Amino acid sequence: MDFFVTALNEMEENLNSVLHSILKETRVEDLNPTVLANKINKNPLAKMVVYLAVLMHNNISVCKFAAAKIDELKSQVLVDQKTVIECQQKQLESVKTEVDTVQQPKVVAVRRIGIQKPDANIARPINVTLTNPNEVRSVLSRSNLLKKSPEEYFRKLYLAPDRTLEERREHQKLVCEVKRQIESEPE
Repeated sequence: MDFFVTALNEMEENLNSVLHSILKETRVEDLNPTVLANKINKNPLAKMVVYLAVLMHNNISVCKFAAAKIDELKSQVLVDQKTVIECQQKQLESVKTEVDTVQQPKVVAVRRIGIQKPDANIARPINVTLTNPNEVRSVLSRSNLLKKSPEEYFRKLYLAPDRTLEERREHQKLVCEVKRQIESEPE
């Protein structure tokens, strides 16, 4: 049995029709047991009672089916919500893994550059090789945080990308140009 709101509307119309016919046959304005007992004989009354009983039985069947359908839909909604939550948890884990990967770049190699001189108290640069260019960009983009560090040691450190000899010369020219502009126009 399928449940439709139209079925409930039809049952309501049938009930109203039977009640209307009872009132019409008894020539009564409202349902009153005393008035009905005096105005209507047994045969029409028996037919009406049987018809009302059938309507009530059908109504109860439709209501039971509707209740079962509602329970089924509630269960389906719970299953759907559980699926959505599981998908969201997987996405969250994926994002968390990605963030952890970005925050913790994988270092392939670390080595000092230059020759250590016995009397010199000069720090030598360190060359760090990372797994891919995206990690290099990520680390370099956050290098300005070293200058804001509460530890003085970290404030003295700086990070720079690997450059060829030609790139270093070009970069040096740019730095000199910026310094000149700062001196000439301090504002």
